[in-house]
Amino acid sequence: MKTWMRWGGRAGAALLGLAALLVLPQCLFFPESGFVGQPARNQAPMVKITGGVLMDSLDTQARVRFYWFGADNDGVIRWFEWAIDDTVSEAGWTRTTDYDAVISFEASTRRSGTDFSGWHTFYVRSVDNDYARSRADKRFFNANTIAPRTQIVKPAPYYGAQWASTLRITWLGEDPDGSRADKQPSAFEYKLILFEGSVNPGDLTGIRQRFATFPNQLLDSLRVQDYPDDPAYFAAARRAWIRVPGAVNYRWLRNLTPGRKYGFAVRAIDESGAVEPELGWHNWAIFDVQDRVIDVFLSEPSLGVRRFKSSVYDTWEVSVAPEQRIRFRWVGDASGSGTEAGPCNYGLNIPEPDEEIDKSVDGIGGWIGWAARTQMVQSIAFPRADEGMTHNFYFKMRAVSMMQETETKCHVAITVSRLSFNRRFLFVDDQRRAPRGCLFNTPKPDDGQSDALLVRLMNGVADYLPAGEQPGVYEAYGPRDESSSPALPQNQDFLSVLGTYQTVIWDMGTTGANLYSIVAERGDLSRYRGAGGNLLMLMDQGTIGPLVKNFQPGDPDPYCPATGLATTSLWNVFSFPYVHLWLRGCVDMPRNIYGDLAYRRMSMIGAKAEKSLYPDLYLDWSRWGCTNQGVWHYEALWPGTVDPTEIPWYEREAGLEILYRVRTFQSGSRLHDLPVAWRTFPTREDSLAGVSPGRAVVFNFHPWFFDEPSMTGAATLALRWLVTGSDL
Repeated sequence: MKTWMRWGGRAGAALLGLAALLVLPQCLFFPESGFVGQPARNQAPMVKITGGVLMDSLDTQARVRFYWFGADNDGVIRWFEWAIDDTVSEAGWTRTTDYDAVISFEASTRRSGTDFSGWHTFYVRSVDNDYARSRADKRFFNANTIAPRTQIVKPAPYYGAQWASTLRITWLGEDPDGSRADKQPSAFEYKLILFEGSVNPGDLTGIRQRFATFPNQLLDSLRVQDYPDDPAYFAAARRAWIRVPGAVNYRWLRNLTPGRKYGFAVRAIDESGAVEPELGWHNWAIFDVQDRVIDVFLSEPSLGVRRFKSSVYDTWEVSVAPEQRIRFRWVGDASGSGTEAGPCNYGLNIPEPDEEIDKSVDGIGGWIGWAARTQMVQSIAFPRADEGMTHNFYFKMRAVSMMQETETKCHVAITVSRLSFNRRFLFVDDQRRAPRGCLFNTPKPDDGQSDALLVRLMNGVADYLPAGEQPGVYEAYGPRDESSSPALPQNQDFLSVLGTYQTVIWDMGTTGANLYSIVAERGDLSRYRGAGGNLLMLMDQGTIGPLVKNFQPGDPDPYCPATGLATTSLWNVFSFPYVHLWLRGCVDMPRNIYGDLAYRRMSMIGAKAEKSLYPDLYLDWSRWGCTNQGVWHYEALWPGTVDPTEIPWYEREAGLEILYRVRTFQSGSRLHDLPVAWRTFPTREDSLAGVSPGRAVVFNFHPWFFDEPSMTGAATLALRWLVTGSDL
């Protein structure tokens, strides 16, 4: 009996189609009668080293760039694999799709001196698209390197050093054949050991033996109970060096035991594993631990700088003007004991300065508290009611260890001078006679003629004098300023003399001793202008030459502010022109080191006004006495740069404005068109600091030899600006 099934609709059609597909391949792919075949076997790829080193090379550098080539006749190369020495473990091979590689090889076996080497075999093989690997090509060679070198730079090692119980040791390293552009070693290792007994500094072998065998005191966290079954391993672990990356070049040593002797050594390791072979006084330091007081340099722009180094209060006596704002700054130097300056504490008018009982959030009437600071948190000033009174500023600083034994104590006794400013003008006659002309036989005017010129130039003072008041006169050399005059007076209260007047007109001439250098170095001029006094300065020798006392035409270079000026004794000498005349850069003068002809070309024959309101100035040739050269007694502001696109320093200073530029005997000479007269005034920075200094105008040459009408016009405008603050 047959059973018929009916497949209908879409489902039936789908099943019939599937059945047809199952049958169809048996018909299409049935082999022809008599045909016999087999699949082709995959052919292994090949590889060949084409560059790098030759086989059995003896003098190859430890860093090599290898090149290779690979091919597959029946496919493509998927990647390459290279290995160094180890071809057994799978992890020994490195996969890459590149046709080259730069590889650093270990060279840690010392041959001689600083030469290290190591024998190696380099292998490379290719892998095709069927993952078949080629036979490896190889190179056997000896890699060579030069060991790196280390130098301890801070604190500088020396025999007999006594350093603090907390210090930072800094070093520099160099890898002469390293791959880095800065030649920095790959790593450093250091070790701290404790010396017992005396040390012979010449016994280098014995010292090296101690560094090799003594325990590393920086590994004191290791405990013998952590290694109960292997005491020898524990002893070896304590002798180990501590390794850090090459970017680390210092180590803090803390809480060393005072009275003990320590040794610290550091050595470098390069990228090939070569360890610096020799230890010596360049990379080890042997020192006794002893905490000492540190050096403190206390400074204030208008008062100068004073060095303190005592565990008891050392007193610095200064004077300030009423309402003159001051702000002490400080720098601590603990390099003498191998460490660094740490926190400080200060206070003004503390009842018991030997005890830290009284506290104050602003440091007035009590201690402000220990903290890392570089200056007072705010400036201070004393009212006019305090004239004649003395205030006391106390300051203490310690090293970073905060040990009491490192504390330096400072005391500043601040006397408030009596500055009334109740008169208008003071003439300071700071010259023996008028400057000499260009020839020695040129008639030399006497002091009376020079003084008369000054009165004519400054006749504009009459416009600002109250009825019945006359300008004051201070004769630096006595009534007759001749060479036979007595020595300069040492008036210790000269600030009170200046402080009676609102504006001082300073006329300085001649070589040799002068009052300007005395009172500038003593700080009187700084305190006068800092309190609001105005200055008009006519300087025959310039503003820097009289202070330097050795800046002469034969000097090889312009004169520039010393590096770190504020923390040196030179600050007392140069703080006035640096702060109050705004001389933050170099000055220059005609110098005959360029030859006599160039010296004459740099001489001054006039000055071009920077502001249209001011007249140009011209040399009075008849008074000067010759026509083949100009005045050489002047100082110009020197830009200090050879880059024409860089703005000179004197055009960047906010408190300095140029009035005149020098015109030299030959246009285009070295000093031509440089500033020779300028003015200074309070800045926004002064306002933010609560400081109100006076104004100053400087003519960095003497007016005697210049056209009197134009010079009088310039002086009149300068006086107007000093008194009113305006040119109009």
